[in-house]
Amino acid sequence: MEQHRAFQRQLIADPPVDLLRLAATRDGHLVGYVDLHGSAPDRRELGFLVGPREVWGQGLGMAAASAGLRYGFHELGLKEIWAEALEANHASIRILQKLGMTGNGWGEVDTHLGRPSRYRQFSITAK
Repeated sequence: MEQHRAFQRQLIADPPVDLLRLAATRDGHLVGYVDLHGSAPDRRELGFLVGPREVWGQGLGMAAASAGLRYGFHELGLKEIWAEALEANHASIRILQKLGMTGNGWGEVDTHLGRPSRYRQFSITAK
C-alpha cells in the first residue's frame, strides 16, 4: 500500500507529459478521475477511478468514463480510444462494454482483490 501511495504522490508532483488527468466531481466534490494517456496524436488510453467505495454502484464510473470518451473525441480530436480492465473487475468490464467498446485482445496478468486476473483490452473509434 505504501508503494502505491508513493507512486500516486509522484504522479501528482511530476506527471508524465503524455498523461492528461481530469477530475471527476459530483455536486462539487471530487469522486475520482479520468485519464487519457499516450503520446500518439490520434489514439489514447482511457483510464478511470471512482472512490471511496461508498460511492460505488451509483453510475459514477460510467459517467466518468463516458465523459472521458467525449473529451477525447470532441476536444482532443482522437480517432481511437482504447482501455483495459482486469477480467475479474466485472464492474469496469461492464462499463467498457456499455460504452460500446469492443474487446480486441488480452494483456498482462495482474491481481484483483488478491486474486490473479488477466487484462482484457477494448477499443472504440470516433463516429
